[in-house]
Amino acid sequence: MSIEIFCCYAREDQRLLKQLKKRLLPFQRQGLITLWADTDINAGTEWEHEIERHLNTAHMILLLVSPDFMASDYCYSKEMKRALERQDLGEAHVIPILLRPTHWKDTPLAKLQMLPTDNKPVVDRSWTEDEAFYDVIENINSVVRELRIKYALNEANKLSKNSRYEVALVIYDQLIDLEPECAQAYLGKGEMLLALARYEQCLDAFKKAVQVDPGIVDANFCVSKAYALSKVQRYEESLVAYDEAIRRNPRSILLYEEKANTLLHLQRYDEALNVYEHLVRLEPQKAQYYQKKGEILLDLRKYDEALASFDRAILLISDIPLLYEYKGLVLHYLNRIEEALVAYNEAIRLSPDVAFYHAEKGLLLMQLKRPDEALIAYEQAINIDSKVASYHFEKGCILQQLKRDKEALASYEHTIDLDPNLGKAYYNKAIIYERLAQQAYDKAKQLKYFGDKENDVALKVDVFPALSIIVGIFETTIQAKSVMNRLQKKGLRTFEMEIMIPKPLTRFIEYGSLMIETKQFPDINNYLVNVGLPLRKVSLYEKEYKEGRTIVLVRHDVRDLEVLEIIKGRRKM
Repeated sequence: MSIEIFCCYAREDQRLLKQLKKRLLPFQRQGLITLWADTDINAGTEWEHEIERHLNTAHMILLLVSPDFMASDYCYSKEMKRALERQDLGEAHVIPILLRPTHWKDTPLAKLQMLPTDNKPVVDRSWTEDEAFYDVIENINSVVRELRIKYALNEANKLSKNSRYEVALVIYDQLIDLEPECAQAYLGKGEMLLALARYEQCLDAFKKAVQVDPGIVDANFCVSKAYALSKVQRYEESLVAYDEAIRRNPRSILLYEEKANTLLHLQRYDEALNVYEHLVRLEPQKAQYYQKKGEILLDLRKYDEALASFDRAILLISDIPLLYEYKGLVLHYLNRIEEALVAYNEAIRLSPDVAFYHAEKGLLLMQLKRPDEALIAYEQAINIDSKVASYHFEKGCILQQLKRDKEALASYEHTIDLDPNLGKAYYNKAIIYERLAQQAYDKAKQLKYFGDKENDVALKVDVFPALSIIVGIFETTIQAKSVMNRLQKKGLRTFEMEIMIPKPLTRFIEYGSLMIETKQFPDINNYLVNVGLPLRKVSLYEKEYKEGRTIVLVRHDVRDLEVLEIIKGRRKM
């Protein structure tokens, strides 16, 4: 930007004014300054109004001091008075220039830095006018440079406050081109880049600012740097910056909060806990600090201490549902199920439209063996948010437990629609279908119907004469059981037959803080080897078994063709 300079002078000093303007002309040509004096008033212009306008807008005001200037009521009492008022307000920079010797030290000018250097008048015989004005111009140039930086920084700051970060960034870049050693410009550029989420560039600008002026580092600088470092996941460096900010401003609560967050990113929970304990001492009435302390203690599995922290937070603010959620979670971990249920009921009272609270309530009710109430809780959760697969699954489990199989199947279908990869939903469906199939099979048996030979066909039958063993592989358990019923009807006894039904066992293994559900098939390998079957056949049977097929092993005379026919079945031609 161009610095506007206003020249205040007495008419008797027009020659020296002209010499000054001539020496300032190169700066004017470069666009660094605009120079104005009343000699620039056009004919017909109201001169006093024009002078006041420029006097009130100039960035720099030059007072050309001489005996005539001091004697002029207009120059001394009006122009100089207004100039000094604007300097006191920080609106303008006033520079007195001693053109000719005069008494000025007992005037308001005494508080200003008089030019030329050592208060030697321009017309002093100890130097030429050229030397005197060179000294004056050098000092004016330094001030112009400072003002250009100041006003550019002020303009950029205003733009920043109005969230016009891109425009402010342009000004900072222009200022850096003009003054490559201006640390404030690099600092401001870094702040704009931070606001624009351009974190790597921001850190580069901060680094340059410190290289130019190490003294620019203060608590605010450290905070901005720490924040940018955390955004690029350089958490260790971010932590160092927060520590430095705290050293410079140990009473800032915000700095401790940000340090704790950084420690949590680094999973340094014990240190983060220490920070929140310090915050609790600084601000003992702030519930949020007890809450955060409780969350960390929860992660550290210090459940009793976590519960105490959440209870303290609730004493301070009793209408925050999240606090009751955390309290309920801790009580659940402590196996204090009834108390956990009370906590979730309070969370629901405060925030009845949170589906998760109803679902957690349902889980607790199931543990208390109150399935009817649990079912109502899950239905409420689903009414609030029907897109969560686990809610439908848990509802299906309750209905399955209550033997309401058709409704349970519908819930599992909803589950699978929402999450087609949820294996346990398919598994539970299979259990229901198996139960329904068994019920149907039992009814058929009650009616003395033992199956259709043409349908009950083994996929494969192996005969081991030396062992007096026949092995049949069936697609379904129902087919296998139907064949075994016919064998019993023929006269085979129960101990002569073995059935291996592919029903995996559900197991849970601990993985970190998670419990992972796994399915494991019972081991039939050792049993079949001990029976004496060849290893090659054992491997084949194990593979078929794990793929869901049922194995039937019969100890009987392999020459009994009727037994063999029953196992093999008769295929329709």
